[in-house]
Amino acid sequence: MNWYENLKKMIVAGRYPSKEAMELKITNFVADGLITVEQGLELKELLDQR
Repeated sequence: MNWYENLKKMIVAGRYPSKEAMELKITNFVADGLITVEQGLELKELLDQR
């Protein structure tokens, strides 16, 4: 399972409860080593564009 792609799809589709909750989820995924820091930053940038 590709966590990065799943999170990206959630952001693009707008399937998240709030921006703050999604930022926390991204941070936790980076901390747990499921996605890289670079991927986390890219997802946060995408989230900020929404």
